[in-house]
Amino acid sequence: MESNTQEIDQLLISMREGSKYTDAAGTVYNIPSIKTAGELAALEEAREEWNTLKPLIVNYLETAGDIRIDSSDELALAYEQAKTSSLLINDSLDNLTRDVFSNAERQANTIRLIQALGVVAIFAYFLIFVFFFVRRLRETDAEAFAARRETQEIMETVNTGLFLLDKDLNIGQQHSRALNSIVGSDRLAGENFTNVLRGRISDKDLKTTQQFIEQLYNPRVKEKLVDSLNPLHKVMLHNSSDDKGLNNRFLDFKFSRVYEDKDIARILVNVNDVSDAVYLEQRLEKNARKTICRLRC
Repeated sequence: MESNTQEIDQLLISMREGSKYTDAAGTVYNIPSIKTAGELAALEEAREEWNTLKPLIVNYLETAGDIRIDSSDELALAYEQAKTSSLLINDSLDNLTRDVFSNAERQANTIRLIQALGVVAIFAYFLIFVFFFVRRLRETDAEAFAARRETQEIMETVNTGLFLLDKDLNIGQQHSRALNSIVGSDRLAGENFTNVLRGRISDKDLKTTQQFIEQLYNPRVKEKLVDSLNPLHKVMLHNSSDDKGLNNRFLDFKFSRVYEDKDIARILVNVNDVSDAVYLEQRLEKNARKTICRLRC
């Protein structure tokens, strides 16, 4: 009973101040401090009743161990006081328990509210992000569409043949509309450049063209230097049609490197039909030779 009395004292102090409580079995409990007015009042009532009962128990324990002393009166007093105090202490502790649970419930509700607000905030951020992303995506799509439309308008309007060549000498999917009439072929997108030229220029020029474009993709070769070796400068392109009335044409191909960062990504080809200029030059040379011949004769 004496050890129980000490445990009750320790427990009441731990509940008021908030500390660790160790029971008789050695189990340690972390008891939080009591802060609210209702909890403090209930604990104070229990402590007052215990302070009333405790001296009677201590008085009985002082003589209970000696069989020569009659301690029945002290026991009776302690017993009667215990009946009253235990009920009051239980009531106080019940009130304390209700206050603690009520406070814990309020804290739990607060935590749930904070969690709900957090979920709402995350959802709101998600909606804002989606709205911004969709809006930005629409703006990007609109810009890309405008750029494609401008490129398409240029390709449909320009009078020269424009197209891109990859490392495998494949013509790009987009090219100027004038390219078909200049080269004399309805199907060029995605075709291999050597297949387009095969049979329309000599095999020697075709092989030289392949080697020339390979050198354009060589980053160690200067573009201006290799440009002087262009085998398709004013080259005669034989007519591929069965119509004998169509004349062969002279085409002038110009090649330029297209870079992505520092790497050569593609080759931009600009081709013009210079047949009229070449035929005019040939006629002028022919007339000049005739004039010289007449003067000498």
